[in-house]
Amino acid sequence: MGVLDRFSLKGRVALVTAGAGPLFGRSISPALAEAGATVITASRSRERNEQFAAEMRQQGHDVHGLASDLEDLASIDALHDEVLSRFGRLDVLVLNASTGLQLGADPSYAMRLNRDAQRRLAKLALPLMPVGGQIVFVTSHQAHFFPNKAVPKGYA
Repeated sequence: MGVLDRFSLKGRVALVTAGAGPLFGRSISPALAEAGATVITASRSRERNEQFAAEMRQQGHDVHGLASDLEDLASIDALHDEVLSRFGRLDVLVLNASTGLQLGADPSYAMRLNRDAQRRLAKLALPLMPVGGQIVFVTSHQAHFFPNKAVPKGYA
């Protein structure tokens, strides 16, 4: 029995960032689809999103893959606009895209993706969400250090 088996999401629209990704997204997107939701996966790779969506549609699920670079504010805005124009609403937003510190990356890179992009997408999603809509924010990078290392200023 799956975690969402007792819930019906028929008629609901769910957006999962990194929803076609190799980790959590590959678990939550099918679970939402099996519960009856129309699922939108969004990440940088249009090809991976479209391939995953096609596989899910072959299994009888309503899944759509969209490309969106969450580090780019214009791309976040375009994702919001596409969700609004194609689906007209959003009932579930799973903020799953995140990154850790990467060698050679701009020092603000992780915060731009893990905090700023997620916050912007959540703020844009709220007007699309009816009463009872859900936002789930999945992040684990900082959890690896808790409680031995303080949360960076502004992260919470």
